[in-house]
Amino acid sequence: IEVNYLPSFAGKYVVNISVSGNNVCHLEPIIVDDDAAVSLSQDPASIKNNYVFPTEKMRPLDKGKQPVVLLACGSFSPITFMHLRLFEIAKDHFEVLTKNSQVVGAYVSPVSDSYQKKGLAPADHRIQMLRLALESSDWIMLDEWEIQQEGYTTTIKVIEHMIKELNPKFPGVKVYLLCGSDLLETFNVPNVWAEEDMEKICGHGIACLERVGSNTYDTIFSNDILWRNQSNVQIMKQYISNDISSTKIRNMVKRGQSIKYLIPDPVIEY
Repeated sequence: IEVNYLPSFAGKYVVNISVSGNNVCHLEPIIVDDDAAVSLSQDPASIKNNYVFPTEKMRPLDKGKQPVVLLACGSFSPITFMHLRLFEIAKDHFEVLTKNSQVVGAYVSPVSDSYQKKGLAPADHRIQMLRLALESSDWIMLDEWEIQQEGYTTTIKVIEHMIKELNPKFPGVKVYLLCGSDLLETFNVPNVWAEEDMEKICGHGIACLERVGSNTYDTIFSNDILWRNQSNVQIMKQYISNDISSTKIRNMVKRGQSIKYLIPDPVIEY
């Protein structure tokens, strides 16, 4: 982003902004005051340095409980009710079915633009949609660390970043990678995951939602790493089928079909 501003009148500036990349966009000149001119001319790198790990929705830990944090990585282009339901199902699983664990918080970590996946909306739009979608949750937070990275960040690096940030307040915290069975099945696809990364991810923990038509136990049985670490793989049942996906949402929008009640209203409006 290139910003040029010229003194105009009474402390005002005429600002010319151009954005270059795959496409070049020249915005119409605008008039701002001194403070805004300084803000616009700020180096983007210094903005990234202002990153603060979010903890405002963290819950206090009950005595004698194992702190658990849920982490969902992905594109979220856009976020859907299926993504949000995944968190709620996992919280019930850990707090109802595993009596000694307590979910103290959860995070959504969207990939950066360098992932270059087909249908991936620009980072700033995905961030805004996630913020809007998470306003209704009192325990799920958006972590912007991964999306601010210049290159592609592996999942294990995101998990390790999360543990580093959480350990001071919740020593021994377990960060579970939250996913659907379709992601777990990719562990059996050659060259998708590094074996070292799979070992580390399984060592921390995976919370996997078994989807209709999949057999997660077969997936685990077919993979040596998953089999060795199966005690760290929590399989969650889906009692009410939900097959909403971001890809289907994008296709429905392209075809002019309603997406009401499939994603949050504020995201639809955005």
